[in-house]
Amino acid sequence: MIKILKDSLISIPTISSLVLVIISIILSFTYLSFPLDVSLIIKFEALRGIKSFGSIINISLTILIVLLYILTNTFLAWYLYSKKKLISYLLTFSSFFISLLLLIYIGVIIGIN
Repeated sequence: MIKILKDSLISIPTISSLVLVIISIILSFTYLSFPLDVSLIIKFEALRGIKSFGSIINISLTILIVLLYILTNTFLAWYLYSKKKLISYLLTFSSFFISLLLLIYIGVIIGIN
């Protein structure tokens, strides 16, 4: 357990991904704190206009799914660290990129609405 905490290729992406998810949560509940029955624009196309609507529950579920993905990848990286370090590195870096995509997603939703 201590070896995995000392490995910077595991700890830095994991901590960074959790920080990005926390920033996404703060941004989404700060800027999108509408009542639950208000429709938010989820998908917008330049030619056709508004494509789909959603609510804050949809965004909250997306954040929850990404958080579960990060926790699962972190557990798998911890479990596989002694056997296959490369797979552990790939799992933690994929968690970082997914959390970065979540932050971009929240930013776009805030920008549209």
